[in-house]
Amino acid sequence: MGRSDEHISLQIGTKDLIDFQVCKDISGWDSDLLRFGLVHPYQTTAFAEFCKINGYRVDFINITKGDRVIGKCCVHINDRVARWFYGPVVLPDFLCDYSLIVDGFIRFLSSRGVICIKDSTTQTIYEKDFFLNRFPQYSGDYETPYVDLESNVDEIYKNFASSLRKNVRKCREANVYVEISNAPSLLEVYLGMLRYYRRYLGFSMPQFYPNPDSMRFFSRPHIGMYVAVAWLEEVPLAGLGIVTFGRLVIEVAVAQSYEYHLHNLPANEFIKVKVIDHFRENGLKVYDLSGIR
Repeated sequence: MGRSDEHISLQIGTKDLIDFQVCKDISGWDSDLLRFGLVHPYQTTAFAEFCKINGYRVDFINITKGDRVIGKCCVHINDRVARWFYGPVVLPDFLCDYSLIVDGFIRFLSSRGVICIKDSTTQTIYEKDFFLNRFPQYSGDYETPYVDLESNVDEIYKNFASSLRKNVRKCREANVYVEISNAPSLLEVYLGMLRYYRRYLGFSMPQFYPNPDSMRFFSRPHIGMYVAVAWLEEVPLAGLGIVTFGRLVIEVAVAQSYEYHLHNLPANEFIKVKVIDHFRENGLKVYDLSGIR
């Protein structure tokens, strides 16, 4: 085993020598992540910038075998406590050794002074019908549905529960419409609803949601942030934050207005349907209904 503060070589399994090292040049980090398929936005430089303004040191780690980068992970560290989300991401032919790679990754962080790992989740793998976090020893055992946006549109809607189809019809009959964009004016409407809704629930604002700072961070190649607002005439009823990376769509921070409760229209469900339509038409591949944890 070879090591330094920013590099360690570890035997993985019986034969593979894997290197873990801090990446100094992150100019191509996001574009390189796209080689790994559908990767969660929490692994991007955009989310790293958000974490930095919230007091975290961010390390970008490359995992290599010989001259080949086989994995990557963005780690947030505060007072020797590390966290990461939906990583390390590794190439498909190394998934069979994934738990060993995660073990090596943790040993590498320990060599850099990390004494505790908190709230971390492993790579997301998209399988038929469910999005699976496959290694519950690190992240908890859960399954979350997603929508395959490349499926036939009739097939997508056929798989909706009858109650959802009924709610969609109800909104259409009431002439509810949905606007999706990153325009500052729409963001302001969404934020007003989000503040109201969090107060209504008795919650503080979420840690991560669309706002002027996060919108600025997520305006870069391959990465986007949007808000969706459902309207009844000129009255906003509900909203949803949306983040995209590559061909993956993630939702975050549901919002509702005071008027939502007056009109008894299931606008939040209608928004999801319009998000499916919008991003399917724009060539994205998967709409992950887990949201951002």
